[in-house]
Amino acid sequence: MNTTLQKHRRTVAAMAVVLLLCILASFLLGHYPVPLRELLGIFGSKLGLPVPQFWTDQMATAVWNIRLPR
Repeated sequence: MNTTLQKHRRTVAAMAVVLLLCILASFLLGHYPVPLRELLGIFGSKLGLPVPQFWTDQMATAVWNIRLPR
């Protein structure tokens, strides 16, 4: 029974990783590309981190108004 529990835990962990990768890909891919560095900067600035703006306003708009609700 212990091996079955471990197998299920590994399966759930793998599915969680795949889900997170899909969510990340949905933010990065689209008609207007937003590179990962800029995406992390946009999220960091919204979380209150002191990040100087190196992304465009259009990228931030695409992330918050189009990709996040999706």
